[in-house]
This record gives sequence, structure tokens and C-alpha cells, in this order.
Amino acid sequence: MSSIDRVVLTELMSEELSRLGRDELLDVAREVQQGLSFCLSRALPCAELIELLHDLAKSLPRIRLSKVYSGAVPAEADERSFVDLEFLEGVARGLYIYYMLLLGLADHELRVPVRFDEEIVLGGRRYRAFSTRLVRVTEAVALLLAGAKMRIVMPGDIAKRVNALLRGG
Repeated sequence: MSSIDRVVLTELMSEELSRLGRDELLDVAREVQQGLSFCLSRALPCAELIELLHDLAKSLPRIRLSKVYSGAVPAEADERSFVDLEFLEGVARGLYIYYMLLLGLADHELRVPVRFDEEIVLGGRRYRAFSTRLVRVTEAVALLLAGAKMRIVMPGDIAKRVNALLRGG
């Protein structure tokens, strides 16, 4: 059984997030490179292999993210056994914060009030330190997750939840 088959089958068969370590990922990458080399060296079309890669790259993150978001992560999870866990947890945190802000604070243009504690330049716009501006929810979440020195101006209860998520809780 190929590494690609093993990774996909393990993920589909398990209700919890399955282990996906660096070695498994490198095995899959090697198989892909070998397959592409084989196709290209014989001037064969690689369309089927590329389609397989496309499907894998599209569906595997969806499955893994849904498991992380629903809390189906083994208790003994570590970064060596789950190479993408930290990233998936960050995405899940970002989604939660996004919807908290969208449903609780956003105006009709999907903006939220942000207080900047330092000067930030984002997309050609300059936000001065100690100013409060309306910023698109997506940009506000990205800035929060990136650790920008700013805070969303929000009621205390929502702020407690968002701040706990940013600290990893």
C-alpha cells in the first residue's frame, strides 16, 4: 500500500485526528516526486496523478480541520506526531473568533471597531497608534492571530472569550 493510500485510509477510518508526522509526509512527497518523474521522463501525461494530488490537497485539510474544530484530537497529541496540528488549531481559533466578531460586533459592511496600540500598515492603509478605526472582520482576525498590538473594542463577555482563544485556551 502506498503512503498516500495509508494516510488517506487512516484519516478516513479514524474518528479522531490521525497521526500525520513528518516522516509520513515526506514519504508521500517522495512518492509524488517519483510519480511525476516517471510520467515526465517518458513524456506521459501526468493528468491522473495531478488530479489525485489536487483531490488529496483539497479533501485532507477539510477532514483534518473538521476533526480539530470538533475536538476530536487525541489527548497525547504532540508536534512530532501531528505535523499540522498547530496550524489547524490556529485556523480553528481564527474561524471561531471570526464568527464571534461577525455575529456579535460587525456593522453592515462587516467591519469591527479596532483600537491600535502601535502603528500598523496593512494593504496600503496606515493605522496610527492609539487610534480607533473600523476594520474588516477578516483583517481584524488576521491581525489578532499575527500578534499585532491592537484590540477589538467589544463588550467584556465577548472580549473574555476572544482573549482566551488568542492565548490558546
